[in-house]
Amino acid sequence: MTTKPVVLIVDDEPFLLDIVRRVLVRNGYTVLSAADGSEAIALYRESDVPIAAVVLDLSMPGMDGVDTYLELRKIDENVRVLLASGYGEIDTRERAGRQLDCIGKPYSPSVLIERLERLWPGFDDDLPS
Repeated sequence: MTTKPVVLIVDDEPFLLDIVRRVLVRNGYTVLSAADGSEAIALYRESDVPIAAVVLDLSMPGMDGVDTYLELRKIDENVRVLLASGYGEIDTRERAGRQLDCIGKPYSPSVLIERLERLWPGFDDDLPS
């Protein structure tokens, strides 16, 4: 069995942060979590393990998801981000002004896992043919 990658989740809503963390842990992921953009940037920069993907809330006080994404790109130009928003995927892409992978809130655990796994190459190597 392949070890699943580390995922950083960023959301200012503690309840959502906890739910997403539980879903990912239950599905075999190692999870880091941050309550805002500044904390996410610090965790990403200081992590001893490579972070394969970031689930990033679009609307947060202070540094929003787009600003956080731009700062993460300064650390790692290949950062993989799944931008999450209650605005819906099309509105989120328009607000972000970028070609980011977006997921609309609320999302189901299975959709979250599927969308995350699309972010890195070879994710489907272990799937049955």
